[in-house]
Amino acid sequence: MNEQNLKPLNKRTKSEQREIAKKAGLASGKARKRKKYIKENLEELMTMDLKDIKLKSKMLDLGIEDDFSIQNAISCSVVQQALNGNLKAFNIIVDMLRTKLENSEMIKNI
Repeated sequence: MNEQNLKPLNKRTKSEQREIAKKAGLASGKARKRKKYIKENLEELMTMDLKDIKLKSKMLDLGIEDDFSIQNAISCSVVQQALNGNLKAFNIIVDMLRTKLENSEMIKNI
């Protein structure tokens, strides 16, 4: 893009500023709606029952006998990866536990 053609917002007329702000607001609202839709879909998917028999047997091996949700399958998969020496998986677990601990300590201090 040719920087000489760029015009700072404070050098534009009030009507141009209003029009640009309006477009930005509409785009922001659209993006927020899209993110909310994706989040709601993911939350619904995570609670769905797992159909994969192999993953169910791995979950049984780890001691999970009643909740075969996709969320639990992912958690078990990360634990399994950590047990196999995957350092990234181990770090994910540590970060999640640290966040949970920090949140529970924050609640105690309130």
